[in-house]
Amino acid sequence: MIVKKNVLIATLYSALLLSVLTGCIKGKRNNIDSQEGAPVGPVSEEPIAVSKSDKALLDIQVTIRDDGMLLNITNIPAGATLECDLDDKPLVPCHDGALFLRPDIGDHVINAVAIKDGSMLSAGESKVFAVSPTSQGEIESPERGSLALLMDAPTFKNATDLPISADFIAKFKFAEKNQPKDCKQVFRCKYDSRTSQFWTSCDQNSMSYTVRKDIMAMGLQYLSMQSTCSDQVGPILTIFWYGVPDNYKPLMLQAVKDQAGKAIVSLVRDLDCPEGQQVFECSPDAATPFIKCVTGNAIADSKKGARVRLHCDNQTGPEFIFE
Repeated sequence: MIVKKNVLIATLYSALLLSVLTGCIKGKRNNIDSQEGAPVGPVSEEPIAVSKSDKALLDIQVTIRDDGMLLNITNIPAGATLECDLDDKPLVPCHDGALFLRPDIGDHVINAVAIKDGSMLSAGESKVFAVSPTSQGEIESPERGSLALLMDAPTFKNATDLPISADFIAKFKFAEKNQPKDCKQVFRCKYDSRTSQFWTSCDQNSMSYTVRKDIMAMGLQYLSMQSTCSDQVGPILTIFWYGVPDNYKPLMLQAVKDQAGKAIVSLVRDLDCPEGQQVFECSPDAATPFIKCVTGNAIADSKKGARVRLHCDNQTGPEFIFE
């Protein structure tokens, strides 16, 4: 539901209405598939960026970009998860930094609620924003449209699994056959475009880019590609996939050490299990039964032979054994 600001502030101080709204949110989650016209996404699966909440309202900023609709949401209560509405049509659960597909041409508004333990802690509404034929990212001229790129790989789909033991060659092509002939076309690429803002040349300035196996990491990976022709700049094509080991199994874990020396374990594919259903189980050695990890996914005792695994709903993942 789209909650106007004056109503929104009142609801935050009404316990009865909070309960009703929470029920509405849960009902919407169950009916996502029945709604038409809602974007599917998000492209980005970054964790929620938690910030201290010193007021009741979430701050929501919307940016229309070449590669989608970017949400920046701040003032999130600690430990809360977010759900967003676009024009009263449910989206999948959202987060700060989520990148969704671009809405249709017209005026739009985003509403978000922060939920913890089944209760709504805070909410917010973006300013009305317009998507028009002249908005950033829309095709503004035949020249711009002729520079649009597509993947030249019928079998590739976003969110696919790719083994980190092999090079990945991303080939792309022009979306339209008619290309500008009065200038030299230049292609540029950037790997892991979530974090890197630096563009590099594609493979020898050709219409492909090779992610070498020695640099491909496990987990969510991004690659962006763009074509330019003199002063004409085409829209950005962004693809994403999950780097996985050859022996990958659902709910498989990976581990990194933090500054305090604790091992932080996480899913290789964060799509395998929703955060709210993740239960980490620990064992100090091969002979000791698994019990629920006291500190969640931050493993203090990560000595050689210690084990950890993830339980999700009625599934149990493979053991991760520290070496």
